[in-house]
Amino acid sequence: MRRLGSLLVLVALSAALLTSAGCQKKIEVQSGTRTVCTYGEVVTDTVKTISVPANKAGAYRVETVTVTCDRHKKLEALYAAAQADIAKGDLGAAQTKLTQIVATDSAFRQASAQLATIKSGKKPTPDTGNSGSTGSKPTTSTPKPGDDQPTGPIQSLLKWAPDALSGFTSAKPAADAFALTRQYVPASGSKVKQLVIAVEQFSGKSSAAAGLDAYSKRPYSKAASTVTVNGHSAYFGTDNTRYAILAFTQGSVLIQIEMAAEPGKQAALKSDLISVAKQLP
Repeated sequence: MRRLGSLLVLVALSAALLTSAGCQKKIEVQSGTRTVCTYGEVVTDTVKTISVPANKAGAYRVETVTVTCDRHKKLEALYAAAQADIAKGDLGAAQTKLTQIVATDSAFRQASAQLATIKSGKKPTPDTGNSGSTGSKPTTSTPKPGDDQPTGPIQSLLKWAPDALSGFTSAKPAADAFALTRQYVPASGSKVKQLVIAVEQFSGKSSAAAGLDAYSKRPYSKAASTVTVNGHSAYFGTDNTRYAILAFTQGSVLIQIEMAAEPGKQAALKSDLISVAKQLP
């Protein structure tokens, strides 16, 4: 389980405000707890902006933690069971479980691609990666730069999921041998409810292109269009709920930027996705 540390957020937007009683300078700070699912969804958010005396601002903090929500715990269990079915060749049982997963979340891991493979009469390769995380108690520790950073060849993918993105606070990246994901918490009040960047290294350009089709274009087939960002030809699409994606390949690497908005407002995330993509190489 990976979690974000406690962040001290001092937003000096009203530093000139004075109290009527003691003429003491006040500033605006954020205080509260934001809980985010390991899959990117904001579970609860009690963060508020308040005006406090400048000399007491250090007592206020935003605590951001990650847990696995109940919905994704169920999906993880179904997905793990489906991978076991695939491994032992019981594709009928695997198809039943994968169908349930896709009906709930069409973008969940490799469920859609595996289901399509089974329906075509072929056996998919079981996903042997980490199927998810478990919950955790909140933490008040502040992560140090470089903590829990991937090592080895996978580290080269970090440039596509940087520590700093304008308007967002980053979590620590989660990585396996060939892929990494990183979630970002948007600033309070943003129409963007969550942001996740997923980067995967494939064996070649054609495999990365196939991954773009399977993991980006098929699950996010609504409002589809192509945009050019930093010289990359990127695919934009949405699903039927609240998610939108901007995805492109760079050689044998697939980069997927996924955002969520209020239900039914996912198409309006296009400009926000492009803004994030412009901050990448």
